[in-house]
Amino acid sequence: MVDQVSDVSESVAVAEGGGDPVTRVGAGVDTGAASVARGALTRHRKKARRRSKKALIAIAEARRAKYSPLTDDGSLHIEQYRSSIRQPLVQRKQLQALGLGRLGKSKVVPNIPVFAKLVDRLKHLVRVK
Repeated sequence: MVDQVSDVSESVAVAEGGGDPVTRVGAGVDTGAASVARGALTRHRKKARRRSKKALIAIAEARRAKYSPLTDDGSLHIEQYRSSIRQPLVQRKQLQALGLGRLGKSKVVPNIPVFAKLVDRLKHLVRVK
């Protein structure tokens, strides 16, 4: 009983700010809540970044130039350069429809609206040679 009383008095002293800082509750221990809050704050800042209208037009023109190369017979050479891991199932199925699915795999597809639309939807995973 005496040990319990001394333990209680020590914990009260630590809670009031007294006692050795090494034995203080939570001293030097990262609970994780603060680090999670910092991560959420940086994600929010990244999300809040906006681009000017001129920059958006320049990006759109660059994308059009990047995805328009045709072969002599009017076909598109597409290559998968990013993994489909952590992508939605729909996008993985669209990669399969194009005949892709592994990094570095390339295909020649006819330049018809169906394939052009698929390439446009998967522009973050495939590049047109």
